[in-house]
Amino acid sequence: MTDELEKKLLDAEQHLTGKEQGKWLDYFDSVFDETILLLEKLFNGHETARGLYLSGALAKYWWMRGHAKQGLEWVEKFLEQEKHIPKPQESKGEDKGDKQQLSKSLAKALKGAGSLAHAVGDYTGQLEYYTGSLKLLQNLLDDKTQECEVLNTVGMAHREMGNLEEAEKFSRQSNEGYTKLGNKWGQAHSLNNIGVVLWFKGDCPQEAVTTHQKVLELRREIGDTRGIASSLGNLGNLKLFDLGEYKESLQLHKEALQLREQLGDKWGIAGSNVSLGTLAIKMSDLPEALARLNASADGFAAVGDKMGLCEVLEGYSLYLSEVGEPTLCCKAMGCAAKWRDELNVKLPIPRKRFVEAAMHTILNIHKPTTEEVDKWKAEGAKVEPGVLCDLVKVQTSQQPVEGKEKRPRPEPQASEDPNDEGDEAKAADPPSKRRRK
Repeated sequence: MTDELEKKLLDAEQHLTGKEQGKWLDYFDSVFDETILLLEKLFNGHETARGLYLSGALAKYWWMRGHAKQGLEWVEKFLEQEKHIPKPQESKGEDKGDKQQLSKSLAKALKGAGSLAHAVGDYTGQLEYYTGSLKLLQNLLDDKTQECEVLNTVGMAHREMGNLEEAEKFSRQSNEGYTKLGNKWGQAHSLNNIGVVLWFKGDCPQEAVTTHQKVLELRREIGDTRGIASSLGNLGNLKLFDLGEYKESLQLHKEALQLREQLGDKWGIAGSNVSLGTLAIKMSDLPEALARLNASADGFAAVGDKMGLCEVLEGYSLYLSEVGEPTLCCKAMGCAAKWRDELNVKLPIPRKRFVEAAMHTILNIHKPTTEEVDKWKAEGAKVEPGVLCDLVKVQTSQQPVEGKEKRPRPEPQASEDPNDEGDEAKAADPPSKRRRK
């Protein structure tokens, strides 16, 4: 029965990128307890190679259904166990086969650990895991599909850490490999990261839109529901943060959220809600904004994603600047900035513009001193993201926003440079550790 379940789980993994993702995610849910028992049996029986491969294969499920922390713990248990396995001698053909199988399993586990580390906000660990997997695949194995996938994930890790040139380089290598293999899922996946890198740069939104539209077409063609939702969300963010096309953004994000709810993708649902909350602020619907941001905070807290909570705090800062809460706004900014630094994740330029717009509103309407702003930010930096999100929820619940209007903003001061639009125009309405050894 154990071998039968293991075989079914590994087969099910192959369906998590196809048209029946929801069905197979539900299957994983139905055998969750049995899967944990199987992992325990493999670990206690020192079936390390099997445990490495299976725990790595479960990564997509762990992430999408909100079990990333537990999943990462299982992969790391098998990775630690692998360190104590005596290395086989090179002289025997059978031992060489064992070594090859162990290397294949180790590469699978490291790739899975990388994606789960991303899900819980460990971006330094993510890059280390992915790099280790890539080294094994390039030096020991002949699996071009897996190599292409890990090349792209290495690019994604570099992207989050702000190394955009490296990110684009790795993802383009991945895309070239997938194109040669005729793998449309991989082509879409790697091209998606290229599009996100273009968005992070903040100066080429139309090129990013064109790229994501191509990705969306590919994903619709192969029926990748999770991928379709991701592409809709990426296009929605471009319309929100860069192009100011709020109605189009709303339609895209709502469609993405609907798909993610169908899949039970807890991480994706939280991501949709933070974007919808930020969008509602720009559309002057403050009650909706607060409800969405609160829902996103709850979602990211449930899956243990501190980086997601930082994005919520950045959304809260924009909301708090509009409802006249300068102290709490600055605390939210300080907390998010501190934890981005702690997690080694750069603030993308389009998001940075919105945070700067919130600060501009605070400075020009409430006119706090520099010392006050620094003090409030420092106080926020001492607090965990989840704790500060809870504080915002409590304080805003005591002051209902029904009927509140957005605060009027002062006209920008005249500039000596007639071509200078002023900081507000540039910011608010933009143009277009756990380290492993």
